[in-house]
Amino acid sequence: MRPRRLAALYSLAALGASMQLPAPATAGTYDVVVCKSGGSAGAAFETLNVALSSVTCPPAPGTAFSGLVAQDQLGTGYHPAGTRGGFSVTAPAGTTITQIVVRRYFGKYDIDWQVAARTAQGQILETCDFNPALTSSCSHGSGVDPDQNTVTYAQLSTPNVEFGFTCTGVSPDACARNPSLHRVWMVVYDATVKIEDPAAPALGPASGALLGPGGPGGWHQGTETVAVSASDASGIKRTGITIDTSRHWADQVCDYTRPRPCPPSVVATHSVNLNVVADGRHQLRVGAADAAGQERHSDPVELKIDSHAPSSPKGLRVARNRDGSWRISWTNPPQGAAAPIVAARYVVCRRASSADCPVESRSSAVGIDELDVRPPRAGGAWGALVWLEDEAANHDRGSGARVSLKVPATARRSGAAPRRRARLRITRVSRSGRRLRVTGTIGRTATGRVAVRVRARRGGPLLVRGQARVRRGRWRISARLPRALQGRRAALVTVRYRGDRRHAPQAITRRIGHR
Repeated sequence: MRPRRLAALYSLAALGASMQLPAPATAGTYDVVVCKSGGSAGAAFETLNVALSSVTCPPAPGTAFSGLVAQDQLGTGYHPAGTRGGFSVTAPAGTTITQIVVRRYFGKYDIDWQVAARTAQGQILETCDFNPALTSSCSHGSGVDPDQNTVTYAQLSTPNVEFGFTCTGVSPDACARNPSLHRVWMVVYDATVKIEDPAAPALGPASGALLGPGGPGGWHQGTETVAVSASDASGIKRTGITIDTSRHWADQVCDYTRPRPCPPSVVATHSVNLNVVADGRHQLRVGAADAAGQERHSDPVELKIDSHAPSSPKGLRVARNRDGSWRISWTNPPQGAAAPIVAARYVVCRRASSADCPVESRSSAVGIDELDVRPPRAGGAWGALVWLEDEAANHDRGSGARVSLKVPATARRSGAAPRRRARLRITRVSRSGRRLRVTGTIGRTATGRVAVRVRARRGGPLLVRGQARVRRGRWRISARLPRALQGRRAALVTVRYRGDRRHAPQAITRRIGHR
């Protein structure tokens, strides 16, 4: 498996594993609004008995029986024992109700009805009762002025609160109906229910191009996506990613008139324009927030971003080689944390307005700061345009730098003797641990130097380079291999002879393995 893909898989595995770690013990709260002005119907409350209930949200101002209203039925006969009416609010599984601020009005004219606000554990938060020998009714709140009916039930810890009534009488004539007067009622004009969520969201596996191996050299650029999955008892309010301290988050659709305002689980895809992120190495985390605003983040993984080509090479200089070619050298611009410079591209053109520019050429080496250019066949004034390419394959011809070249009219005169092949040979390649030795032969009349380049794979980055002078038709190069090649079974060795006046350039490549 390729090293870059292995690194990407390790990063994904680390990100997935971090999502399974438990979050520190925390708790957050959120408010559910019921029957407020401008809000939806009392969706947070469930009706205990449809036949005894009506809902008008928001309630009509100054109206005693408007909002969430439950009353016994008018008429003749009796309500059976156990008849219930009213409304209840239930927290999502895994959460609890901690407080309710409610405007209510309830009461009764018959002692066989029990009317109260109570928790799921049976705790009576508020009720009323009366002695029929002294009075005929009891109530809490006011039907004349509903705005004075606010009460707070604090310090709760319950999954459910019920506002309602129950027929508790056992005699056949208990809970009798009256033709014109309701005997029991419960009205909730509006309420704010505070719900506690004890834990931050749970993150699932993330995926997408932003978490993948990236482009050349493992660098990411352009617009890429990542899918974030999360779940929570109160629902997922938002998801997103964070690059260093820059947040790229998006909200879900939530409705805080419901006990679980937001979707319980989501898989949300986020697109990020990496062109606006500084080139270099960054820390990437995915995350989510629940309805209570509690956030969970994954552990960070490294994200390499480079969306821009290197700037112009500085201080171009030209020198003539012995074989008549030019050596162009320069100073590379600082890359900082961005992708390193690994290649130079160039064209040689006439300096006239109708520039004769052949197809561009490319010379590659990590940190390259020079290249050799063969002279054109025609003499006259020429110019070379050189621009740089980084490990992320970014390059921009518009950022090239120019240098003048002058070709003598006799440089390529007709009838000049062609140069011969130098008969370059590799006679032995040995590799022991981190030491590589390459020996070979070449024509005895050849002069100059032989260079060796080692890569892990064809087209991969340059890992080792060295050179040796040709002596009496022989050459020998010894180089130390980097740790990146220590665990590989094979590598590519390229030997290149640059040529001289009588011998043409030549190159050969051989694959090597462990001894």
